[in-house]
Amino acid sequence: MNMSNKYKKELEKLYKDEDNSRCFDCGKINKNNIKWNNLDKTPAHWASINNGVYLCLDCSGEHRSFGVQVSYIKSLTLDQWNETQFNTMRVGGNKRLRDFLLSNDMPEYLDKKEIYSSKLMSYYRRMLKVEAKGEMFMEQMPPREHFWDPAETGSENENESYSGGGLFIKIIHILVQVVIKDQV
Repeated sequence: MNMSNKYKKELEKLYKDEDNSRCFDCGKINKNNIKWNNLDKTPAHWASINNGVYLCLDCSGEHRSFGVQVSYIKSLTLDQWNETQFNTMRVGGNKRLRDFLLSNDMPEYLDKKEIYSSKLMSYYRRMLKVEAKGEMFMEQMPPREHFWDPAETGSENENESYSGGGLFIKIIHILVQVVIKDQV
């Protein structure tokens, strides 16, 4: 077992949530129901870290073809996790992304790759990264008419540090903290 006990126990709690025990993309229920006390003998189950969702084996394979800038896949049982990756899953989850997509009128005609490669999903991934660090996300959403346009690849490294938002957002965040301290 490669995963630290700290993250293993926390992932177990997240995974036991009814929404997270189903594949986000296809809805397959984990029929093997991970036995967390004996992870070495159970099939691998997967997560798209930067999208904060849980996936079945088949859908995780499809996500790998999108590229790590769109979907960074890790096994819940086989891979080592760091604190930032765990926190991204903690602030994300299947229900949160589903609610986010539904509240932003996701068109039915889009395929998975178009959805995950969209400007709106790029925004969502940056938001999760910032929130996973315990910071306030202050970036504005892309204009509604451009939600489903393809995001520019290479303009952001979504998996490097999960820091998100760029230098401008960090400066704004620091300024807001200074103003809040001055008012207290």
